[in-house]
Amino acid sequence: VASVGLGRAVIGTEEGPTMWCDEVSSPHSAQSPLEAERLGAAAQTMTEGPTRLLGASAEKLSNPLLVGQPDVVRQPHVEARRFVLLASPGVWLKGPRLPLEWAVAAYRAGRNPA
Repeated sequence: VASVGLGRAVIGTEEGPTMWCDEVSSPHSAQSPLEAERLGAAAQTMTEGPTRLLGASAEKLSNPLLVGQPDVVRQPHVEARRFVLLASPGVWLKGPRLPLEWAVAAYRAGRNPA
């Protein structure tokens, strides 16, 4: 799974009635501990917005702290049913588990989880 920007990626694993939720990304903003470490002292100057993004070549040329390099996470394969959710920041306001439960409920009911 690769992610970039302020969105998140979550992998859900369904094992019988149990649903496991693994956050496999971190939002790319100066407020994120991982991004603050990458940015060093410059993190103090970046107040909002993404620190990694696709496209936006003009912005990246004018600000070398902005990069297009995604986080890449590998998850081992399992025999259970798995779901990958990629979504914008607003979807995750109440945490990662609730959107995953919505998607699984829609899938089980034969509806489109999107």
